Amino acid sequence: MKTIFDKFDKGVIASLPQAAFAGRIEVVSGESKAKSAVDYLLSQPILGLDTETKPSFHRGDGHKVALLQVSSHDICFLFRLNHIDMPDCIVRLLSDTEVLKVGL
Repeated sequence: MKTIFDKFDKGVIASLPQAAFAGRIEVVSGESKAKSAVDYLLSQPILGLDTETKPSFHRGDGHKVALLQVSSHDICFLFRLNHIDMPDCIVRLLSDTEVLKVGL
């Protein structure tokens, strides 16, 4: 059984070894490339997810997600949502229930 923590000691984090992604990174800023990237990603057993959003410094202000990062073990796709919005293929990827998706 694995224990999941909701708080981490910054000293412990600083003592951990650094890791770097050794795979390929591809920027996706067009819908046709997004479709082929999603097809590849949905063929993988597990995916890592992260997003980037413009920060907001005022209560009540918010911004759309600008970048969706989705990675398999060997390729990380950076979907520029601020350029391609939310095409159907991204909705299909995020709605899929077959491929395990992990995010932090």
